Amino acid sequence: MSKHKFSFRIWRNKYILLFVSLILCFSILTPVNAHYLANNQSVISQNNTSQQKPKRRHRRGYEIPPNVTPIKSNTTIRTKRTGFCKQKSDSADPAINLTILAHKYYPGFMTLENPTLIWYVPHSKSYPIDIAISRFGEYKPFYLTNMGDIQSKQGINKYILPKAPELQPNQRYTWKVKIYCDATNLSNSYEDESTFTLIEMPSNLKRQIQLSNDPLDKAEIYAAKGIWYDAFTQTLQSHDSDEQTREYQRLLLRNLAEKDGSKDLQKQLQEIIKQINV
Repeated sequence: MSKHKFSFRIWRNKYILLFVSLILCFSILTPVNAHYLANNQSVISQNNTSQQKPKRRHRRGYEIPPNVTPIKSNTTIRTKRTGFCKQKSDSADPAINLTILAHKYYPGFMTLENPTLIWYVPHSKSYPIDIAISRFGEYKPFYLTNMGDIQSKQGINKYILPKAPELQPNQRYTWKVKIYCDATNLSNSYEDESTFTLIEMPSNLKRQIQLSNDPLDKAEIYAAKGIWYDAFTQTLQSHDSDEQTREYQRLLLRNLAEKDGSKDLQKQLQEIIKQINV
């Protein structure tokens, strides 16, 4: 065998060994690389997911309880408008009056555990307010606050009812809120009124409420059960600067405007929804 042929075979064998070694090395490293690549992608995916803001879930709105009939026409709640507390510095929308945030055409419900009245005042200046409560169908109130005990504020106002013995479960009441534009001239005032029915909280509903720590979740539970006053009151317990709170308040007010038959209330609520910033 010539010297040249022997040398050629040696180099050929070396190339074959190198080629085989590369194939073995590649076959070993490929699963490892795939493993790290998969892990890196997983970490990146997790980081991207963690950076994304959680989506807001769609909350259930307010429903009128089944078998609830409208208030009869001869006792339908009417609104008395006697003017506005006009001030030169008042930038409030003149289309908005003092408005009770509750039904006109249907009776509203509240529980004995959380009896709270709610209304809206457009004016930036504070004015004295009266709250009067009477039995449904009666004119004379059995409960009346003293003028000056309550002062209005711009936006949503609330008043927690005392545990008065006159308030009985399963009874309907008429309540009225009156704002005095001039304490020296009591005729310079205007008012709004609505109704409520006190109910005892069912045991299953009480358990649901007790299991929740989020006021908006509680509001949603009350709203789904048709307990209007407690539903909206719970939104007032939430964080003042929370956009989700304002968003749900607007939803509840839209529900009220859609489901109540009073055109006057619908018009007022539509304006309030635009201005609401609690």
